[in-house]
Amino acid sequence: MRILIVEDNPADFRLLQAMLSEVPHAFFELFHEKRLVDGVHRLVQGKIDVALLDLGLPDSQGLETFTSLHAAAPHIPMIVLSGDDNEDWAVEAVRNGAQDYLMKGQVSGPLLMRAMQYAIERKQAEEALRESEMRYRTLFESAGDAILILFEGKLVDCNARALEMFACPRSDFIGRLLSDFTPPYQPNGRSSIEAFNEKILAALGATPQFFEWRHRRVDKTSFDVDVTLTRLDLKEGPCVQVVMRDITERKRAEEALHNANQELSLWVEELEKRNQEAIWLNEMGNLLQSCLAEDEVYAVLGQYADRLFPNLPGTLYRFNFRRDLLEEAVAWGKPLAIEPEFPPEACWALRRGRTHMVTATAAQLRCQHLGEADFHPYLCVPLSAQGETLGLLYLQEGPGEVIKRWEMLASIVAERVALALANLKLRQTLHMQSIRDLLTGLLNRRYMDESLERELRRAARLGHLVGLVMLDIDHFSVFNRTFGHEAGDAVLRELGEFIRQKVHNEDIACRFGGEEVVIIFPETTLEKTLQCANLLRDGIKKLNVYYLGRLLDGIAVSIGVAVFPQDGMTAEVLLAAAKGALITAKENSGDQVKLASE
Repeated sequence: MRILIVEDNPADFRLLQAMLSEVPHAFFELFHEKRLVDGVHRLVQGKIDVALLDLGLPDSQGLETFTSLHAAAPHIPMIVLSGDDNEDWAVEAVRNGAQDYLMKGQVSGPLLMRAMQYAIERKQAEEALRESEMRYRTLFESAGDAILILFEGKLVDCNARALEMFACPRSDFIGRLLSDFTPPYQPNGRSSIEAFNEKILAALGATPQFFEWRHRRVDKTSFDVDVTLTRLDLKEGPCVQVVMRDITERKRAEEALHNANQELSLWVEELEKRNQEAIWLNEMGNLLQSCLAEDEVYAVLGQYADRLFPNLPGTLYRFNFRRDLLEEAVAWGKPLAIEPEFPPEACWALRRGRTHMVTATAAQLRCQHLGEADFHPYLCVPLSAQGETLGLLYLQEGPGEVIKRWEMLASIVAERVALALANLKLRQTLHMQSIRDLLTGLLNRRYMDESLERELRRAARLGHLVGLVMLDIDHFSVFNRTFGHEAGDAVLRELGEFIRQKVHNEDIACRFGGEEVVIIFPETTLEKTLQCANLLRDGIKKLNVYYLGRLLDGIAVSIGVAVFPQDGMTAEVLLAAAKGALITAKENSGDQVKLASE
C-alpha cells in the first residue's frame, strides 16, 4: 500500500509512522509532504493508494486544503486527520468527498490501517458506481430509442431522443404527466389514461409491459411507438423506465401494405368476376349460335341476364313485323319507368345508332320511352349487326350499382345477341331460298317431293287421307307469245301470291314445274279437297294482273284432284293420277276440275 501523509508536524508524522509499523503483516510505503503544494505535486505524479491529510498546513488552512488536494486527484481516497480544534472542518470535508476523518491522539495502528483499507474499498466502489453511472448515462443519452423515467406518474428524466421525439424542450417536458402527451383515446377506442395506468401498475408489480401506443406532440401531431415498461428501484423509490421506439414509418408501411393488399383483393375479386362473366358469355354465345328461332335467342338471354347483370333490371326489345314499333321480347329484374312498346324515334340510342347512357336527371337527354315514373340512371344499347338494327338492350341502374361500370359488358352482350339474330335471320333466308321458288314464292319441287313422301308415310301410319291438287294455267304458251315472257312471269307471281294467301298453314303449295302447281292437303277428305280446288279455280279467274299498265285478263286454270290412298299408295302413283286428271280437264277445254277417280 502506497500512503501519502501530508503533515507539517514532524512529530505527528513520526507517530503515524510508528503506529503503522506496529501493524503485523502490513506492507506499505510512506511518502511525506509538509506543504499543500508539494502534496498536490505528489498526487499528480500518481502511484498513491491513499492519502492522510492534516487540514492545517503552512500554505493552506481548513477545508480549502482538502478541496485543493481532492480537485488534483479526485480518484484517490483521502482521510482527514483532525485535532480537537478543527473537527468541524473534518466533518465538512467528509461531506465534500473525504472517505473518513480520524482524531489525532485517538487512533491506533490497526485502526488507522483498517480505516485506510475501508477508504480504498469505498473509493473503488464509488469509482465503479460512477463509471457505471457514466456508462449508463452515455447509453441513456446516445440511445436511438427514447428513454424516460417516471416517478409517481411524472417525468423526472429523459434522454435527448425523447425530447426530439416529442418535439418539446426539456424545461417544458420534465415534471409533466406523460398523459399530457397522449390523445384522449387510443386507436382501439380505450381511454388512454385508464389503459396506461393499468400498464404502469403492472410494471411496478415487476411485470414488464410491451405494447404499442399512440402519443401526441405539443403541435397536436400524432405518432405511434413500441413501448417497454420496466421497474427501476432508485433512491427516490420505485420508478418506471419507459423505452419508446418510433414506429410511425412502420405503421405507415403496414397501412400501405394493408391498403395494397385490399386493393389487390379488389383486383382479384374483379378479375374473378370478369373471368366468371367471360365463362357465362362463352356459354351464352354457344347457346345463341345453336338457336333455331328468335324466341330461343330471347330465352337464352333471359337465362343469363340475371347472372351477367346482377341487381340491374333490364329489357330486350325487338321490332314488330312492320318495324314501326319496338316491343318487349324478354325482361328481368322488374325494370321501372319503361314503356312495353314504343316507336324507334323515342330512343336516343336508336336515333344515333350508338349507346346512350344517362347518369343524371339534368343536362342529359332522356329517352321518351322511360315514362313519367321516378328517374333511374340507365343505358340503352342498339342491337346492330351486318348493317341492320335488330332491337334494343335497356339496362337500369340497381341498388348499390353504378350503370357506367356495366357499359362495356352491355355492349358485348348486345353485340352477341344481335349477331345471333342476324345469323338466324340469314339462315332462315338461305333456308327459304333453298325451298322456295324465287318467282312465285311457292315451295319448290324438291321440297314438294320430300313433303309428299313424309305426309304419305304419316297418313299410312295414322290411317289418314291426303288430298293432292295439281293445277296448270290454260293456254299459257299462247299467253307468253302474245304478251311476252315477262308478262307471263307477272302472272305466275300473282298466281303464287294468291295461292299462298288462300291455303292454310298446314297445306303445302309448291311450284311443280313451268306453270304447274301442286298443293298437298294433309288429313283432308276427297270432298274437302275438291271444294278447295273449285275455290282456287274460281278465285284465279277473278285475278286482275297488270303489266306495264295493261290488264292481263282471261287467266284460267285446269285442276286435277287425287286422294291417298284410293288413287295411289305412293307419291309417284298419286302424282301420276293427279296429272292424268289435269290432262283430262285440259282436253275438255280447260277451266275445270277433274277427279282422278272419274
